[in-house]
Amino acid sequence: MLLSCGNAYAYTYTITDLGSLDGAYSSATSLSDSGTVVGSSQIADTSLHAFMWDSTNLIQDLGISNSGLDVAHAYSINNSGYVVGTTLIAETPDYTSQAFMWDSTNGTQLLPKLGGYLGTAYDINNSGVVVGSSSISTASTTQYAFSWDSTNGVTNLGSFNNEGSRAKSINDNEEIVGASLHSSGEWRAFLWDSTNGMQDILSKQSEAQDINSSGQIAGQYMDGSYEKAFIWDSTNGETSIGWLGDGNNSDTAFSINDSGTVVGLSGGKAFVYDAANGIQDLNLLLSNDLGQTLDYAYAVNSSGQISATGTLNGETRAFLLTPVPTPIPGTGLLLGTGLLGLAWLKRKKQSVPINKKT
Repeated sequence: MLLSCGNAYAYTYTITDLGSLDGAYSSATSLSDSGTVVGSSQIADTSLHAFMWDSTNLIQDLGISNSGLDVAHAYSINNSGYVVGTTLIAETPDYTSQAFMWDSTNGTQLLPKLGGYLGTAYDINNSGVVVGSSSISTASTTQYAFSWDSTNGVTNLGSFNNEGSRAKSINDNEEIVGASLHSSGEWRAFLWDSTNGMQDILSKQSEAQDINSSGQIAGQYMDGSYEKAFIWDSTNGETSIGWLGDGNNSDTAFSINDSGTVVGLSGGKAFVYDAANGIQDLNLLLSNDLGQTLDYAYAVNSSGQISATGTLNGETRAFLLTPVPTPIPGTGLLLGTGLLGLAWLKRKKQSVPINKKT
């Protein structure tokens, strides 16, 4: 009996140069499900500004500048267009970093710190809950993972050893991942939720970069002298996704989407991974060529679009990659007798080395 089923897909990508804010540098760190990209870019005087890009308005300066110190980085955007990141502010006696949230209606809102001079927002979910890291005292630069929302304000998420932590991602179930200093002296990947608190998921030196709505986590762990990318879930535990080249390089899985597609850095190249196709060099999957080299893939959205950073004409540049699916020959049919069931295949999603974004 011949049964028809859904096709498995291979992917190529069209690449779009996002440009810059008149400087020689831009980097894309996150994107929404509609394909709006955020990151940071030099302006003409080489100061770094947070930017947002969409296909209608192209690259736009978010105008986040405070107290004369002209530096801002955008790290995440949710599907309502809220952007979070960090900006540097001149204060006496020291400079301080401050987490911010921006939207087109209200502009910039500086978020409270746990105390001290340092604060960074790394992610925001679709309910507007922000996570990041903040110092708790002016007497120390040690930072702790925090969450913030407009109802509860800022909350210290704690750490394994009261020595420091950072929260990198939050999903819409308010599960939070990141890394915390452990009593072993290692930074270890954690999963935090309101019921169980902070949990050590790998029990070795590691960092979690992203979590999707199913609770799949992407990040990197130490393997000898090198970092290796992993995915983890509560059913299957840790899975290494492999690497590009000979493995003698440090790798990171930065982002995982709800289909399980992972993107990151391996062997000095931007990669994409899914269960059907394994790990692939994104530089070899492009349907158009601008003369660029892709070094990092930082985020992947629900449609499989990827925000990436690479080199073009000798300058560091932000890019958007849009997938073009191609059915894998033969996967649309199953041949046999009796009830064979339907075969299906999906694409999957993926967040910075063990001492990542600052």
